[in-house]
Amino acid sequence: MARALRALLRPAARPRRRHQSSITSCVAWGDTSTWWDWSARCLTLSAEAAGLPMNNCPNFREVWDRENSFVTRVHGVAFATPHDAVHMRVPAVSVAPRLARVSRRSFGWRCDLRDAASDELLATTHGTFVHVDTETYARAVEMSDAMLAELRPLATGEDRADALEFPDGAWAPVDWTTVVRGSDADDFGHVNNAKWAYLAADALRAAGDRGPPASVDVAYLRPAVPGDALAATMAESDCGAARVALEVGGATAVAVDFTF
Repeated sequence: MARALRALLRPAARPRRRHQSSITSCVAWGDTSTWWDWSARCLTLSAEAAGLPMNNCPNFREVWDRENSFVTRVHGVAFATPHDAVHMRVPAVSVAPRLARVSRRSFGWRCDLRDAASDELLATTHGTFVHVDTETYARAVEMSDAMLAELRPLATGEDRADALEFPDGAWAPVDWTTVVRGSDADDFGHVNNAKWAYLAADALRAAGDRGPPASVDVAYLRPAVPGDALAATMAESDCGAARVALEVGGATAVAVDFTF
């Protein structure tokens, strides 16, 4: 699975300069009451990353508005501060997105989430948008030269993290099932990106409570919609990381990596 994702996303072009903007967002009580709440909140806040090319790249914005032909394939968060240190102590966070790398078919981004008052780093999110054809919304296609010319100067040149490796024989079913509810879906009718963090955390806890993770990374392979029955399998690495695969009809919809 990791090899397939790496093959999909080509190596990034090197950057020439950096551009960054930021927003400030309030943090409510429920956003940090558990680590999975904080995970979902971080992933939701990192949606601001899409605004960076939207606000600075006219050709990109035109294609985004006309075709909606970019999909998230990878989305994750690494925690610099545990959720219980944030809970009821940080009333607002600043979100500073940046473009990390650009290839012909995709671009990666990162967002630093900081305490708006102290500027302490709380978490860093990352993700990859892939440009897809508008017939299947699944096959990766190249961006136009005009879009690439706008995006590449914004990139910082940060590399992707190395993918975790799991032995082939490490997979085992988890005693966990659920049915996708209407409230799990977004406006496009499929399970929302941040909601997958909740579902995977629930399956992980069903396999045995490990405490808060240091990072959560979600790789999206296919959508799930309300009414779909979800099942889970899990693998563990030699370094103690866990990968939870959530399946629909026997096919993996997402693979979620947790490090501790």
